[in-house]
Amino acid sequence: MTLAAADPPAVAAAPTTGRAEGSSHPIGASLGADGVNFSLYAKHATGVELLLFDRPEDDVPARVVAFDRHADRTAGYWHAFWDELLELDPELFAAYTEFSSVPWRSGTLEPKVKELIYIAFDTAATHLYVKGLKLHIENAIGYGATPQEILEVMEIASVLGIHAVTATVPILLEELADGRR
Repeated sequence: MTLAAADPPAVAAAPTTGRAEGSSHPIGASLGADGVNFSLYAKHATGVELLLFDRPEDDVPARVVAFDRHADRTAGYWHAFWDELLELDPELFAAYTEFSSVPWRSGTLEPKVKELIYIAFDTAATHLYVKGLKLHIENAIGYGATPQEILEVMEIASVLGIHAVTATVPILLEELADGRR
C-alpha cells in the first residue's frame, strides 16, 4: 500500500523528516503547527510507504518514508514515545508489541471499545498514565466515542484505587494493635 501526499508549501522546507509523536486521528494527512500528521489505518497491509512530493505535478517523489510492517503497524498506529524502548531493548520491544497487539490483529471488539478499555487503564489511580490517557481519549473520539461514554469509563475506573485502601487498612490496624501490646 502506498500513501502519497504533496508537501504543503509551509512544510516543504522543513529541515527534518523524522518521526514525531502525532495522532491516530483523523485518518489521512492533517496540517498542524509542527508539521503534517499522517495517519493510516491498514490492518492487513504488508507494507506502507509515504511518498512526499515537492509539487503536485511531480512524477517522482522528493522523499520516500518506508514504514516497518511490524513495528509501525502495532495496534494500528505508531507513536514516538516507543522510540526510546525500541532503541534501548529491541527484543523487549518486539515481545511487548507482539503480545499487546494481538487484540488489534484478531480481536472481536470494535476499536472504540478497545480505546475505552485503554482509557480505563490509564485513568486508574494505580496506573494513571496521562500521556496514554490523552492519546486514547483522542483515539476513542476518533472512533466515535462520546464525551459521556468516556466520562462514564473514567468514573468506573476511578474507584479501582480504593481497593488498595480497603485491602491495606486492616493490615495497618493489625500492625497498630500489635505495636500497642
